[in-house]
Amino acid sequence: MKTRILGINCTAAGVFIAVTTGSGDNFKVVSTDKLTFSVETAEGIRALHRTLRTVLAGAITDGAYRFAILKCFSGPRGSSVEAIKAEAIMELVAVSELALDLKRVAPHGFPKVLNCDPGQKWQQRAKQRFNPDGEIKHWSGTDGAVCAAYKAAAL
Repeated sequence: MKTRILGINCTAAGVFIAVTTGSGDNFKVVSTDKLTFSVETAEGIRALHRTLRTVLAGAITDGAYRFAILKCFSGPRGSSVEAIKAEAIMELVAVSELALDLKRVAPHGFPKVLNCDPGQKWQQRAKQRFNPDGEIKHWSGTDGAVCAAYKAAAL
C-alpha cells in the first residue's frame, strides 16, 4: 500500500487539504477539499476545531500516514490573522490531541524541490506539474497543501 500524505494549507480563504500518495515522479494527488471557517467568535473557533479533528481522525482511519502543513509566515506580506489562528488550531488538534507527527513545511524550499526554472515562482511550477488541466478546484490555496505534501514525501 502506498503511503498517504495529507497536505494542509491554512489561509484566510479557508483550510485547503490535499490527500496524496507516492513521491517524486510517482507523486499523485488523490483528492482535495476546502474548508471554510470563521474565527471571529468563540463558536466559530469551536466549529473549526471540531471540523479539523473530524478531518484528521478520518484521514487516519482512511490510511493517512504522514501529515504536512505549510507554515504561516509573518511580515508585511505575511499570513493573515485568520490563517495563523487556523494553523494554531490545526497544530493543537494534530499534535496535542491526536499525537500525530506533523511536518511543518516552509514555502521557501519549494522552488528547489519542484525544480523551478530560474525566476519561476513555485506556484506556476506546481500548477504545471500537479494541475496542468486545471481540474483541481480551488487551486490557489490547494497548491500550498499539495506542495507541503510533496516536500514531506521527499523528506
